[in-house]
Amino acid sequence: MITKIYVLCEPNGGEIRYIGKTGQSLSRRFGVHLTDARRLNLTSHLANWLRSILSTGHLPAILLIGEIEGDGCKEEIAWIAYGRSEGWRLVNGTDGGEGALGHKVSKEAREKISKALKGRCISEERKIKIGNFHRGRHMSVESRRKLSESRKGILPWTTGKHLSPETRFKISESNKGNIPQMKGKHFSAEICKKMSNGIKMAWKKRQELGSNKASFETRKKMSETHKDIWAKRKQLKVA
Repeated sequence: MITKIYVLCEPNGGEIRYIGKTGQSLSRRFGVHLTDARRLNLTSHLANWLRSILSTGHLPAILLIGEIEGDGCKEEIAWIAYGRSEGWRLVNGTDGGEGALGHKVSKEAREKISKALKGRCISEERKIKIGNFHRGRHMSVESRRKLSESRKGILPWTTGKHLSPETRFKISESNKGNIPQMKGKHFSAEICKKMSNGIKMAWKKRQELGSNKASFETRKKMSETHKDIWAKRKQLKVA
């Protein structure tokens, strides 16, 4: 198993503020950090720092500092100790070494977690707080450009991967009898109206920005992409 040791820095590659490890790609791990930061119930030093950066319309930088065999616990601990000895203002809440990369939760544990979470619902007050937190938050043009640049050349993790007939059969068998989540469910007239108004507002904003229509080149790329996807699906069915 290959583990990546990485750092999170101030925007534009400034001061190092966090040291971590992951078995995922950096882009995916970065996305998890940003998602966690937007959760109001997280009040760690890392989450607070990330929120302070996001509130300015910028994004922190993520940089790879090494790849090693194994879980990377010792290396992470060593890097955090070194950073603190150098006076880095790290927002790490611990000395490192936590977590279990590649750990799989047993079926019994999953069932316990499922039972514990069943019946839970978010209170109306909490829904309002979450809505108010996200309402009106827009990423600046500069931040969007930087995010776009950072993701160029990064291929999806499934690119070039093909499932064996045995794996496809197992997936098929595991899905048999499963009822789709939305089957038999119907949105109320009020929710349908809200969804409709939301779509209308989105199109109105796109029209104001002059981007209500994709360029001929963009439409052509989208068409070619979908053709490739359907061709691969047909090949898998034949196989």
